[in-house]
Amino acid sequence: MESRKKKSGIGIVLLISFVLALSVLAARLPTNGQDSGSWGTILNDFLNAAHDTGGGIKGGAVGSGALADAGILAADINQSAVNTTHMLDNTILGVDIANETIEAIDIGVEQINTSRIANLTVTAIKVAASAVNTTHILDLTITNADMAFAAVNQSLIAPNAVNSSQIVDNTVAGVDIANFTIEAIDIAVNAINDTHLSNVAISSEEITNGTIIGIDLAMSIINTTHIVDFTITNADIAFAAVNQSLIAPNAINSSQIVDLTITNADIAFAAVNQSLIAPDAVNSSQIVDLTITNADMAFAAVNQSLIAPNAINSSQIVDLTIANLDIGIEIINTSQILNLTILNGDIGIEQINTSQILNETILGGDILDGTILSADLGADSVNASEIIGVSRLVFGMCSGDIPAIIGGSVNSTAGPGNIPRANCTISGVSEGDPIIITSVTALPQNLSIVAANISAGGNLTLLFASRAIGASAYFDDLSNWTVSYIAFLNATG
Repeated sequence: MESRKKKSGIGIVLLISFVLALSVLAARLPTNGQDSGSWGTILNDFLNAAHDTGGGIKGGAVGSGALADAGILAADINQSAVNTTHMLDNTILGVDIANETIEAIDIGVEQINTSRIANLTVTAIKVAASAVNTTHILDLTITNADMAFAAVNQSLIAPNAVNSSQIVDNTVAGVDIANFTIEAIDIAVNAINDTHLSNVAISSEEITNGTIIGIDLAMSIINTTHIVDFTITNADIAFAAVNQSLIAPNAINSSQIVDLTITNADIAFAAVNQSLIAPDAVNSSQIVDLTITNADMAFAAVNQSLIAPNAINSSQIVDLTIANLDIGIEIINTSQILNLTILNGDIGIEQINTSQILNETILGGDILDGTILSADLGADSVNASEIIGVSRLVFGMCSGDIPAIIGGSVNSTAGPGNIPRANCTISGVSEGDPIIITSVTALPQNLSIVAANISAGGNLTLLFASRAIGASAYFDDLSNWTVSYIAFLNATG
C-alpha cells in the first residue's frame, strides 16, 4: 500500500511538472503588427510562466540548462539554502569547499567515514577536545609518529593498558617510571635518577672519575655551592646550554669571554646600554652596516673625532637639522658644497667680503641687475677690463664760464633757440664716446644741465636749461663752473 502511495505521489509530481512545462512552452511574446486586442494578455501569460505576482522567479522555473557552468558563486546562494537534496551524489570535491568553513553543525550524524577523508589530512587542531576514545581507534594502529611530543600523560592511560610490548626498548627515562614498578628490560640506559636512590647513598668514592656527564644530572640540581671556584672551562659547557636565566647578575665580565666570540644572536634585544660598554670598545667592525638609528645615539654624543673621513653624506642627515653651531670654524670649503645650490637666502646680511671670493670668479650672470651701489665698490676697484665693450676709461674735471642772460639779451655761447651751453676740451677722447658727468659747482636754482656730448677734437659741450621771465630766457651769470667726468673710449656696449 505504501509503495502504491509513493508511486501515486511521484505520478502527481510528474504530471504537475509536465503541465508547467506545457504552460511555459505555450506562452509566447506578442507579435508586432498582430495580436490586436490581446497584446497585454499574451505578454502577461509569457511573464507569468516564470514569474510570481511580485516579479520574482517562480520556484522550479530555472533549470540546470539555464545556468552557465561554474556560474553560481557563493554570493548568489542564500544562507542555509543548500542541503543534500540539491547535490548530485559524489560530486563535491575538495576544491569546492572554502578552507576552514565546515562546522560540526553542517555534518549529519554518522555521515562521514574514512572513504570521505583524504589520507593524513586531519590535523590535531581539527579534532575537538575529548572527542576521540577507544571506540574510534582501530586496534594496534596508533604508532609513535601519531603522538605529539609529551602529549600523553598519566590521566590518559587506562589501568594496565601499557606493558613491555607497547614500549620501545631503552626509551623510558627516569621521569616516566613509578618507583620500583618497572622490570629491568623496560629501563633504558641512564634512565635511573635521584628518585630511585636513597638520600646521600652516593658519594665521590662511588663515582668513577670523569664519568658523570650532563644527562646524569637532574635539571637545576647543580648550583654554585657544588662547584669549585674557577674550575668550569669551555669544554665543560654543552653547546648553547647557557641562557640568561642561568647567569647571576654581574657574574660575567670581559675575562670570562673568549675574545671576538660574542655574536649578534647572543645578545638579547635592547640588552646593551651605555653602562655596559667600556670606553673605546666599539668600532665599525662591531656594528652591522646601516643599523645605527637616531634613537641609539645619546644627545650630543658624536663629535668630529668619532667620524671617519667621508663617512657622512646627505642620506645620513635629517633634512633641515644642521645648525650653525654644528659646523666647526672654517670647516666647509667648496668641495663640500654641491655646485649651484647656494641661494640668496642662504647668505647672511653683509657676510661676504673680498676675502671670501676667489679672484676673477664673479661673472655678470651672478649679479642681480641694478643691485650694485657705489658703496659696494672699493676705491679704484673698477677699470675698463671689467666693463663689457669698453677699451679704456678717461676721467677728470672740466671747467668753463657762461655769461648771464638778462631780459632778451643773447648769450654768445648759446645754441639755436638761445639754449645756453658751455664748452671745454678733454684729452684722449674721440667724437661720440659716451661720457658721464657730475656737477662739482653748485648750479643756480633756475639752471640745470640737460645734455653732454663729445665732438671732434675732444670738445665737451654741455647744454643747460633755464627758466623764462616773460618772453625771454633768463639765467644768472655762471662763472668758473666745474664738472667731473668719466669717458668710455671705443664703447660698443
